[in-house]
Amino acid sequence: MSKSLKKARTAFEKERLQMMWWIKTEQVRQHKELSQRLGRDGSTVTRWLQKYRQGFYASS
Repeated sequence: MSKSLKKARTAFEKERLQMMWWIKTEQVRQHKELSQRLGRDGSTVTRWLQKYRQGFYASS
């Protein structure tokens, strides 16, 4: 995943990969903390997580 983060070209990609990195490395455990770190509304983070779980975002 760290390679994917380094290769991400758009802010869109980097933001979502950063979120997944924090989750996988257990730096963030709560939804609210993710929202605060990203500067995004909780509903936005929820939507991103749902899409990730459905396979819309690459996670390697």
